[in-house]
Amino acid sequence: KMELENPIVQEIIEGFTKRIDESLNDLELTENEREELKDRYIKNFKENIQFAVSKCFGDPTTIPQNEVNKPTNNQQTTEADDIERLNDALVSATSRRARYPEKAAKMLDK
Repeated sequence: KMELENPIVQEIIEGFTKRIDESLNDLELTENEREELKDRYIKNFKENIQFAVSKCFGDPTTIPQNEVNKPTNNQQTTEADDIERLNDALVSATSRRARYPEKAAKMLDK
């Protein structure tokens, strides 16, 4: 199972960090703003890499039929399929909000 501590993944993250530094140097930002923006980009990039690695190389996410209703000891684990469903829900909600701004605003005001 591949994890974020893998040297290849670390090299990818370092390369991405260098690209961010180069891009942020072109912007007129304070050092504090630059660091906050850089941290946000790197955090999101790591989450996306972790999701991709989990989806491609993670454990199978199918549950045997006899264990479907059995309580698990580790409720803290998040499967790649769970993350994918969350991302799909976010995309769907964002798309609907863009298509129907008044209706979305009313729903959010409740």
